[in-house]
Amino acid sequence: MCLYKEYGTFFSDYLRGLDYKFTFIDIGANQGLYSLIAAQNPLCEQAISFEPVGKTFQLLTSNIAANGLADKIVALNCGLSSEDARVKIQLKPGHSGAASLHHTFGDGEGAEEIRLSTAAILEPYLASGLPLVVKIDTEGHEDVVIAELAKSRFADRVRSVFYEVDTAWVDPETLKVRLRGMGLSHFEQIGGGTHYDVLADRSSGPAA
Repeated sequence: MCLYKEYGTFFSDYLRGLDYKFTFIDIGANQGLYSLIAAQNPLCEQAISFEPVGKTFQLLTSNIAANGLADKIVALNCGLSSEDARVKIQLKPGHSGAASLHHTFGDGEGAEEIRLSTAAILEPYLASGLPLVVKIDTEGHEDVVIAELAKSRFADRVRSVFYEVDTAWVDPETLKVRLRGMGLSHFEQIGGGTHYDVLADRSSGPAA
């Protein structure tokens, strides 16, 4: 999917084009595509990448090392959620980006116990006070993640949030309400149908 640009170039272009110093938070980093792109922007001071699935986390750390970015990207082997806990996540063989806390796949697809942490885990890495650019791709857990960010001590530093929407799992308007509560007033939808991405930011453009 990375090689053939199945993700499109909207968010990668956005990350490359950021012209202010920032910290990147990648929630659901998978193998690390966007963490790597963000960290290659000279104005990115640090990236913090969450990936809870063991084998995928190994690929993430290998990719970070292969790109010489181990001093710039912090990889955390956990998911972000509303509590510190250990839970089972469902896996889809052959698709590292499809792991989900929702019971989406059949019982035969496989599962793994993972660690979840609250937003407090981020605080030691955010001492610089820089603006935060966030990506959320958590296969249906987006509402919980955004709610957790909204009540964090650093919510007012979030400059933008790029997130995935699947209307079978989340209510798009609920996500917008939570993000507006954080001060993000502009929403740009990328894609259509029932599965698409949204960039929410503090832009002065017209609110969606």
